[in-house]
Amino acid sequence: MFFGYEKWRAYEAKIVKQFDYVIAVVSEMKDRLIEQHQLSPEKIVIVANAEKKEFAKNFEQEAPNYFLQYPDKFIISYVGGFGPHRGLHTAIQGMKIIKEQLPNALLVLVGPANKDVTNHLQQLMVKNQVENAIIIKGSVPFNEVINIMKSSQLNIIPHTSNEHTESAVPHKFFQILLSGKPLLVSDCKPMKRLVIDYQIGSYFEAESPESFAEAVIDIATNYNVAMKKAANGTKHSLEGNLNWEHLSANLVHFYDNFKK
Repeated sequence: MFFGYEKWRAYEAKIVKQFDYVIAVVSEMKDRLIEQHQLSPEKIVIVANAEKKEFAKNFEQEAPNYFLQYPDKFIISYVGGFGPHRGLHTAIQGMKIIKEQLPNALLVLVGPANKDVTNHLQQLMVKNQVENAIIIKGSVPFNEVINIMKSSQLNIIPHTSNEHTESAVPHKFFQILLSGKPLLVSDCKPMKRLVIDYQIGSYFEAESPESFAEAVIDIATNYNVAMKKAANGTKHSLEGNLNWEHLSANLVHFYDNFKK
């Protein structure tokens, strides 16, 4: 009901044509709006949902390692919603392969989830015999989310490929860059483009547990390389153009010209 893309597409087509301008968060969304709804390119302004530079101060605050109770574990963290497009099933299935080569790997799932969703994920864990390699924490306060990102060996965004994920980048993408820890994303076009162009992370084939596992194992095996990419992410966020201060210039320029 909630992820019926044909209904959303029809609603979107109706809405975007009612207004003089549309703000898109990535170039892929602009391309989709032009192709699907025949919008004029001049009608669309790209304003990425990047994080402010000052967000990095959250990671500078002193806090004990969130995973002190797991000193010998390779922590793989997911933070976000538990909806079907988030790709958690891919990560869970991939852990069955990962634990064979990385027996100390531990997947931690953090975010709001109702009882039915949690039960479904737990059943998937049992089916793949990875109950001991995965923890479902549910919702936590935001300051803990910051510490989880910073305390993890790897942060993941395993989104499935669909019309939404192929034309958007989640806010946490930019937050993870500021954490200074490695980032692994599925190959949805906007995220894949960013990690390749800026050399700030790694990617795997969406909805492929095998590809996910291969990428995680490669990162763990070549962790120095992964940390160099993470450092690139922080540098581009603070000194480059992957921040709100730089990317919001499009919005300011749009408003200035709109007034004229």
